[in-house]
Amino acid sequence: ALLAALCFTQTRWARELEKPGNVLLVGPRGCGKSMMFRRHRLKTKVAAEKWAEVRSDPYVGFYLPCESIFFNRISDLTEGTVERYRDALLLFFNMAVMAEVASTLAELPEYIGRVSRKGVESIRRILSEEIGDLWEELTFPTATTGLSDLAEYAECVMRYIRKQIAYGERVRSRGSADFVSRLVTAVQNEVPSLVSRLFIFY
Repeated sequence: ALLAALCFTQTRWARELEKPGNVLLVGPRGCGKSMMFRRHRLKTKVAAEKWAEVRSDPYVGFYLPCESIFFNRISDLTEGTVERYRDALLLFFNMAVMAEVASTLAELPEYIGRVSRKGVESIRRILSEEIGDLWEELTFPTATTGLSDLAEYAECVMRYIRKQIAYGERVRSRGSADFVSRLVTAVQNEVPSLVSRLFIFY
């Protein structure tokens, strides 16, 4: 609620963050760039009980914090290591998206529409297909109790990939370029109120 109160989003440049297409937001460290991204996040709006915004927004915002997800975990990799683990790093990125989307969907209010058990299974299947043999290797259960579980599985895969890279071990599974679009389609199929909204990743 404090974050939502601190950030004023009704400016011309802030509205650019609500449009389709790529936007680069530039500013000195500590000026509030990440705060603005977090303010546009659906998870923030739900937590702050900004129901009018949640109902009327033409977009659904998801936020992937660059520093904690990417910089702190993989910025030390050499160019050669990045090239060697390119497919694994794509999978790492896809899992970051899955963790954010699944944890957000788990918090959706009733009037937007909660994801049904069938919908959770549909999203679980997309995750399972993406990570392949890692599902069994990491001993994930065949029955999924909810979206929070899927978010945790995605985080677990990210930790696994980072560990494998640190030890110079192979990662058999590889990320797919269409993962995010498949995930968005699945979400739109399961939550009809989100079908007409843009899905924006900050």
